[in-house]
Amino acid sequence: QEHVPEVLLLKSSGLRYKSNIFKVSMNDVKKKLEQIAWVKSVSVQRKLPNKISVRISERVPIAIYQLNYKLHLLDVDGKILENDGIGNFDNLPIIVGEGAEKVVRHFLYVLEKFPKIQNQLVFAVYVGKRRWNMKINKGITVKLPEKHLGYAMQILDEIADEKGFFND
Repeated sequence: QEHVPEVLLLKSSGLRYKSNIFKVSMNDVKKKLEQIAWVKSVSVQRKLPNKISVRISERVPIAIYQLNYKLHLLDVDGKILENDGIGNFDNLPIIVGEGAEKVVRHFLYVLEKFPKIQNQLVFAVYVGKRRWNMKINKGITVKLPEKHLGYAMQILDEIADEKGFFND
């Protein structure tokens, strides 16, 4: 694990040293560990004669999400993660707006195809639960349409190239 402290995993699992492994419910351990926000999936198995193997897969943050004036990390599935250590992820895009966590995956997927725009992004706002505004360097707000996001970004990219807009 990278983000979940081992102590938290042990405490949350309910497992105790030198416990009888046959008295431990694998499903209970799995369910308890899945309650941790950073944990995406868990595998728990008995390893005879006397061990329990626990494997976890952690969530990977893809954006910083501002919700109710607080910053949170957001993963690809739209799961809001705890905001401890958010400073370690200052390279992630900042996303704002009600419902943005449900659609940010598509937005970032399209944005990734346009690295010049992606590098200029300061933050993106999901407006009216239907479309995006991007605040880019130089203080400009780009109001993207509700549909055909990729096409709109392609046009922006072409215009920016023609005008040398993203050149320093």
